[in-house]
Amino acid sequence: WILVAHTDEFLYHDPRKVAALAQAADTDHVFWYALHVLPHPSERGRYETNRSPLVQQRFQYFHHDFQQRGHPWMEGRMFHDNPRVRYQNEHGPTLPKHGLERAFNGLGDDWLATMQTRAEVAVRSGRQPIPVESPVYLHYKIVDPAPDNYVARTYPSRSGGTFTYWEHKDHFRGHGANPVGLAGADLATLDGFFMVQFEDYAMTTLFDGCLNWLPWSLPNEHRAAKKWQLHIASGTCE
Repeated sequence: WILVAHTDEFLYHDPRKVAALAQAADTDHVFWYALHVLPHPSERGRYETNRSPLVQQRFQYFHHDFQQRGHPWMEGRMFHDNPRVRYQNEHGPTLPKHGLERAFNGLGDDWLATMQTRAEVAVRSGRQPIPVESPVYLHYKIVDPAPDNYVARTYPSRSGGTFTYWEHKDHFRGHGANPVGLAGADLATLDGFFMVQFEDYAMTTLFDGCLNWLPWSLPNEHRAAKKWQLHIASGTCE
């Protein structure tokens, strides 16, 4: 099993336990929920006066409830290698394009449409939609909130116009790399980094080290055996 992650992403669930769960279900790739952590206005004073070297202590608020659908964003991040698996020669995709057939929970690249269809079927049948349980990682999208570290770039939009995206100056831009950064924010001043709401996410929650109360998170037995070093809360589920 191979996990694809970036240096600003921290795993809440143990990938070894997730791999065992996926293999027992006879699946070969797994989509993970991504909790986007960004600076919150309540954290600005502490950041400016007593800045911790640990990003987990700097910022603890994550954004979820994507488009008010009741769950976070998802990305394919884990797969079981086999001789048929291969990537395309392109920048961006985290999962190989060829050789994967059976997604965990039945959620593949069309996970959003699949979850929406399941919810609609449940409502028509007079049942409450059942949340899809998947593993979780925390994505610390901003670790160095300083206007000098970001640049505003303009990209074509699907509607034929343009939109502004704030991109970190050190982000790789070669070989057809997709724009990566923040849309819908103004990072020209420090104020713009500390936000209550982010893009299309309806909820903002303080991370206390435990997610077992959220219906879309895998059960606690799949949690990584670690204590999060946080500024607020214990960092455990105990």
